[in-house]
Amino acid sequence: MLSIQKILGRDGKFYDLLEASAQQADSSVHHLVGLLEKLQQNETPENLEEFAHSRREDKRITQELTEQLSKTFEPRRCWRW
Repeated sequence: MLSIQKILGRDGKFYDLLEASAQQADSSVHHLVGLLEKLQQNETPENLEEFAHSRREDKRITQELTEQLSKTFEPRRCWRW
């Protein structure tokens, strides 16, 4: 049986990136909830920039994760079934 750790390696960089992405997603949700509450109360949404920043950071982390996975699974480095 294959484990995720066998596939992704043991150095932890993938797990760190996944955790950072999850934290940014959580942060984005909290900023969005605050933004929606302000809009419901007809107040000026002051934290729109915080939400946008959190989304940009998550996008950056996801891109880095994708690049690392692509490097790990290059055809010349990938094992065959």
